[in-house]
Amino acid sequence: MRYLLSAVSLVLAVACFALAIGQRTIWAPPQTITEQLQEAVETPVLVLGGDVLATHDGRQTITASGDGSITAVVGRTSDVLGWIGEGDHSTVVVEDGQLGLDVTTGGEATVPAIAGSDLWVQEVTGDGELELELAAPLDYSVAIVADGTAAAPSDVRVDWPNERSMPLFGPLMTAGFVLAALALLLLLLAVRTHRKHRGPQRRLSPAPSRRERREIQRGARRGLPIAPEPEAIEPGSAPAPDDAPAGDAAPADGTSTADEPETPADDARRTERRATPRRRATLRRIRLVVPIAMGAALLTGCGPQYWPDLAQPSATPSGSPEPTSLEDTLPPAAVTVRQFERILEDTREVVAQADETLDGTLAAERLGGPQLDARLVNYTVRAADGSIAAATGIPDGDIQLLLPQQSEVWPRSVMAVVGWQDETQAQSALVFVQDAPREDYRLVYQFRLESGNQLTGASADVGAPGLPANTPLLELAPEFISSAYGDVLINGSNSSWSPRFPADNDSLQQQVGYDDKQETLAADTSQTVDVTFADAEDEQAPVTLVADADGGAYVATSFVESTTSIPREDGVTVRPGEGAQAALSPVESSTTGLTASYQIQALFYVPPKSDDGTEQPLVLLGYAYALIDVQEVQG
Repeated sequence: MRYLLSAVSLVLAVACFALAIGQRTIWAPPQTITEQLQEAVETPVLVLGGDVLATHDGRQTITASGDGSITAVVGRTSDVLGWIGEGDHSTVVVEDGQLGLDVTTGGEATVPAIAGSDLWVQEVTGDGELELELAAPLDYSVAIVADGTAAAPSDVRVDWPNERSMPLFGPLMTAGFVLAALALLLLLLAVRTHRKHRGPQRRLSPAPSRRERREIQRGARRGLPIAPEPEAIEPGSAPAPDDAPAGDAAPADGTSTADEPETPADDARRTERRATPRRRATLRRIRLVVPIAMGAALLTGCGPQYWPDLAQPSATPSGSPEPTSLEDTLPPAAVTVRQFERILEDTREVVAQADETLDGTLAAERLGGPQLDARLVNYTVRAADGSIAAATGIPDGDIQLLLPQQSEVWPRSVMAVVGWQDETQAQSALVFVQDAPREDYRLVYQFRLESGNQLTGASADVGAPGLPANTPLLELAPEFISSAYGDVLINGSNSSWSPRFPADNDSLQQQVGYDDKQETLAADTSQTVDVTFADAEDEQAPVTLVADADGGAYVATSFVESTTSIPREDGVTVRPGEGAQAALSPVESSTTGLTASYQIQALFYVPPKSDDGTEQPLVLLGYAYALIDVQEVQG
């Protein structure tokens, strides 16, 4: 019976294994899930939103085919739509399980080249075909463009990896191993029972009775020969059974052992002889069962796709996911760390090349505002006098702090603290501004940080809110800071703003402040020349980013300070100074006077407005000072 049950278990085990292997081979689902765009695209831009790309789980592989060059870019959905602006575009939507199109007509039938924008976190360009692999979050989108004039490719498909759920593979393999182990166990039990009973046997002669055995024993004691009768044993018959009492046999030397008592040592040896074969048999069974048990145990490590999903499915909310934290409700940071690293590196290369070739047009690709103005003047004076030093370059060290503005609109700004590979040089604070989606970020401010000032801010992934120039939340509105500080530089403690800008740890006041100007007025030349100082607003609007949880902010601003020298008497001339002034002056000397203009860029920490009305000082964190113009006074 055990043999039969073992055979049945083995057959069932083989059937389970065959069905499980069939699930992994013959009946296995495809390795990928593919969705093909079903409509023709007639607009220059095709947009695939994060909701479409998240239709299935896993990384997405987008393949687009068409004529000519094709470009695909990845960016935040707000950035992609901002760059498209009024351009005609088609958005991919899911309709009845298939990819369709939703066309938006904005009025612009063409768009510029999409590649190379600072907005993109990833871009791929191909000729006739391209493949883009990504794992796009829900708030990211992909834009596909041909040349900006022709329609975007219509042959677009999206592939997702198929989890290949095979919920019966695990149970079938487990059942197969269990049944195989059961078959082996039943087989071992059947063999053991068969060996114990030695199976059915037919005796050719009857076994001697008890009386005959006693007579044989007595004859053995007397030394009489014992031989079986010829007719009692047939040729080829089996000898007497092994289960005859051990004491019935006589020793060869004729001595009797039947009546000798057994010692404990004899009993221990007999027990050991019986136990040793049993132990060996047990070890053999264990060695046979262990591999099967290990195979079944290994199945517990199979992935969840090989087992039935017994968990209750959770309801999927419709629409956008609800925010789970305060950060989820905030606008995204203007750039990621990788984006800014690419922007900074490109700015370094462009500015370095422009500085070498004195190419103002090239510099304008990455510089703007006060920085571009100061650079162009430097190129002019260096072209006139080669001994004049070049302007300070872009720091070549690591990024110490990155503080992008939280914004989905334009203009938007980013502030960063960058060091130099030469650690003896002071760190620089850089402020980049992007005026419009289709424009690049441009460096508008660069400050040399004062010694001992350590800037802090929120994580680069979170960013910082921007504040308007007229915000009432700060101790002094950013739009008034430049004029107030300029008045302090001219009038010193006589200025009504001097309590807001303490001279302690302010090296700019020490270099070009009130005391320095008084020394200029007391010079011998001022006996024949009237010297006046004035300041004026710069065209660049201040950039304000919240610096800390208390509500304080970093304010980057600039203004122009001018020094005018006018002769008091006829016949007296005014000559420009040496170096940059001489190279920039339109005349070698003037009888009407000269005005030299200096650009001052300043970075302040402005504390929040106190509740009790107490005035708190503003801290100068860094500055830049450069000559930007020399003009003759018109008489």
